[in-house]
Amino acid sequence: MVATRRFWLASTLCMAVVLTLASFVSAGWSPDDPHGMKYAFLPDLSDLGMSVNASFDSAGHGGRFILFDDFLSDEPGPIAEIHLWGTWLNDVYPDNSASNVTFLLSLHPNIQEGQDNKPDLDDYWLKTFTPSDFSVRSYDDELSIGWMEPDTGTYQAAASEVSWQYSFPIDPSEAFSQGYDTRYWLNVTAIPDDADTCWGWMVTDPGAPGTENVALWNREMSPWDDEHNPGENLIYLIYPPAHQSSGPLNMAFVIVPEPTTLAMLALGGLAIMKRQRR
Repeated sequence: MVATRRFWLASTLCMAVVLTLASFVSAGWSPDDPHGMKYAFLPDLSDLGMSVNASFDSAGHGGRFILFDDFLSDEPGPIAEIHLWGTWLNDVYPDNSASNVTFLLSLHPNIQEGQDNKPDLDDYWLKTFTPSDFSVRSYDDELSIGWMEPDTGTYQAAASEVSWQYSFPIDPSEAFSQGYDTRYWLNVTAIPDDADTCWGWMVTDPGAPGTENVALWNREMSPWDDEHNPGENLIYLIYPPAHQSSGPLNMAFVIVPEPTTLAMLALGGLAIMKRQRR
């Protein structure tokens, strides 16, 4: 009888986890929600926070930026969701909406060369997300977030008041499957519907755990390239000279595994609790 009650308790908890995770895409992701990274990289919402231009400028103004940041996986299995934090330069939105943008996201294995890490550009998962493929919500709207141009290091203080969270669900049949305790790279570029607007990827707190490496950028990717291949010239992202902080940059994002993976983790947690009570 006791074993039966435990089974139903475990089943109920697993179902609750699955139902909760199923609502993430519409509700976004919050810091108390589970994820599949060793450390979640939350946005720096302080006055020292800033975004880095990650837009592809189809108007030919010169800004064609693709950003990369690495993370350590904490749970093996297919990735179900990717969540990013970003801002729009001067809070100017394409066609007056923060959703009028297409994103190119890719995931890459890591290559370690001595003490350095970099993405394997020849091995990748890639997906294009149009506005109907993601959800977006205002994350905070009383901010003073700066802006950086990665190529020149130009810095503009107080460039945005509103931060946005973008949530990208991934079909299980198309999902990238990550290993346990393995380093990967997330690659992001945005293509706004209005080429005169710019989307920037927010940075995370420079003192946050897991930020010992440094994000990278280049400007050699074209959305008209069938493979969307980034160029080989990867450049370190560091705080611009005009900023009060210094050192390497890391970007704000979180990776979430599919609900069945987290449900199994919940079962494992119950098993541990059961052993501890004996």
